[in-house]
Formats: sequence, C-alpha cells, structure tokens
Amino acid sequence: MLKTILLAGLVLATPAFAAEPIRIGILTDMSGVYQTSGGKGSVIAAQMAAELFANKIGDRPIEILAADHQNKPDVGSAIARQWIDVDHVDVVADMPNSAIALAMMDFALQRNKIVLATASGASEVSGSHCNEVTLQWTFDSHQMAAATVRPVIERGGTSWFHVMPNYVFGDAVLRDVSAQVTKNGGINVGNTRPPLDATDFSAFLLAAQGSGAKVLSLGTANTATQTAVKQAAEFGLTRSMMIAAVSLLDADVKALGLATAQGILTAHAFVPDRTPEVAAWSAEFKRRHGALPSFTQAGTFSAIRHYLQAVKDSGTTDTATVLAKMKATPVNDIFATNGHIREDGVMVHDWYLRQVKTPAESTGPDDLLKLLAVIPGAQIVRPLSESQCRLVTHKT
Repeated sequence: MLKTILLAGLVLATPAFAAEPIRIGILTDMSGVYQTSGGKGSVIAAQMAAELFANKIGDRPIEILAADHQNKPDVGSAIARQWIDVDHVDVVADMPNSAIALAMMDFALQRNKIVLATASGASEVSGSHCNEVTLQWTFDSHQMAAATVRPVIERGGTSWFHVMPNYVFGDAVLRDVSAQVTKNGGINVGNTRPPLDATDFSAFLLAAQGSGAKVLSLGTANTATQTAVKQAAEFGLTRSMMIAAVSLLDADVKALGLATAQGILTAHAFVPDRTPEVAAWSAEFKRRHGALPSFTQAGTFSAIRHYLQAVKDSGTTDTATVLAKMKATPVNDIFATNGHIREDGVMVHDWYLRQVKTPAESTGPDDLLKLLAVIPGAQIVRPLSESQCRLVTHKT
C-alpha cells in the first residue's frame, strides 16, 4: 500500500481558510541502498531550506511531504501522481535512483509541475529525456565521469576495470566513464554488472583482480560501496590497484574506517567543510541528522532554497515564471558558488577531486578526505553541442 509520510515536525499545520500552502514533495529512498545519501536526511535538508524563509512566503505556509519510493518506478510514479493530482504538490524533488525520475518526468510535464532531480544521476534526465519542467541540479553521470577519470589517468591509472550496478544509473555511469577513459587516452579492460541490491561482490572483484587493469572503478552506492570496498581490501585490491569510486560518501568512509578506505579517489559535488559557512551548515545538519550531509542532500537543500527564493522574488508559484526566475538567478549557497542553469536543465557548478586520508593524516572523526583539486563545472559538463536534449537551440 502506498503511503505518503508527513514526518513529525517537518510539516506545518495549516489553519482553516488559510492560503493554499506551497507544497514540496521529497520522493526518496527511506529503506534501501540510497537511504544514507537520501532518505530522512534529504527531508531534513528540505526543511532547513524552508526555515530560511521562516516556513512561509507571504501568507502561504511551506509544507514538506516525504515518501519512500522503494526503488520501484511504478511506486514512485504512483506517489507522484497522488501528490500532484490530489495533494496539489508544486514541486517533486530528490529521487535517488534515476529510473524513478525518468518514470515520472513526463507526467510532471503534463501537469506543468516542477521536478528538481537532485539525486538522479543518469545523464538522460537532462539529455534524451529532458523536458521543460525538470532541472538536474546536483550531478549527472557525465559530470561524475569527467571529474573522476582524467585526474586518475594523470596519476598513472591508464587501464580500467569497471564494477557497475546493473540498472539505469549503472548503465549511464558505465557508458560515461568508459567514454572518458577512451577520450583521455586510457584503456577499458572489462566490466562486471552486479545487481543493485548485491551483498557479495567476490566474483566481480576477482574478475577485476584477474584483468590486469591498473584501476578498479566502482559505481556502487552507499552500503553496496562499503561492502565492495571491504571485500576489495580483503582480496588485496586496495594495494594492487588504484580505486576510483564515483559515488563514495563521507558516511561510507566513516563506516569503512580510514585503514580500509585510505587512498581511494573520488570526485564530489560538495565538500562539507569547503568554507566556514559551509562547515557551519554541515554541522547544523549533523546535529539534526547524526551524520554529515551527502552531496545529494546538500543539493536538495540548494535546489529547494533556490526554488523558494524564486517564488518569493516573483510573487507566484506559476511554473513558467518561477523556472524563468531560477534560470536567470545565479546559484550562490552552501552547495554552489556562481552556479547557473543551462537551457537543458543542468545546473553547472564546480566539482572537487578528493582522496581518502590515511589514519595518520586525519585530525578527527570527520576529517576523512583531503581536497586535491577544484574542477570548474564548465570543464566537465557535457557540451551543449553534444546534447541530445530537444530544448537545446544552438547545437553545432
């Protein structure tokens, strides 16, 4: 049975005869592999964004709804339909597991409602499947690949073996990482495709070990990444191969321990202590949630804050008006500095190459990764000339 969750303390009571609330739906994974990067943390991030406006714009209170899509496109689509048609939700956001976003984007377009894909990484969201009401805010598989592959090849990782989960996002990451390896002069030696919910990676890692590749690239997420890295360490792969993990979280490193995860390279869209302002926001998030924010949770905060500011500035929730205001306004917050939204719906922002510290390098329980390089967003987004988005007007 489908159930929309109104998390205690996160939805404001609306007095009788009050103005219609501004409703934001956080469609997330509360119980599966993405609960660490999304889940309740994404809802908390959304509430923190609403609190910047005192939970109200004009005479309209802001409500945050949340539901578990269970990593099932049909469940996610049914929830989105309920929210939009019955509950009058203005925006649907988060959506870890790109299949969920792809399944409901067309319906949102039909109903002229905004989709903020803050945790959906398949580049199809802003590429071949793009539409007028969807923004891909935090990351996509092309950006992940471009931000990760070139620096690793520059450090000697010229041959790659890929362990990528067998579902929509895994397909996109494998395609885009492989393409970047070739583009940057490397060699793709092979790949294996574990299921999304895999709990044993032994066979997949042994295939990587026997391939002779210099780099093991992991496209697994959250608990699956933790299991894969633990087993890679047990098999000695963390000593014999460079490990490039495209979805490694600070929380994953903390769960693994630096002795196990040390040396892993990863490219992130968010660094929790990048500036004093960012560090303060991350500390408040941790106080509420018990863990530092993931890059998608920070992206959810950013997208909803930007949306609400556009509503406030334009004095309406009309979709076309708000989207135009969002696109005309630079994104400056804890997530992005001078970010901007392209015509294909991609929010362009800097990325950060990071490496897991050794135990000796760490100064505290949250001092887990060191920053190696800041990568300008313009260098890693897919060029508009290569876009498959039908909204792009100046392809060359």
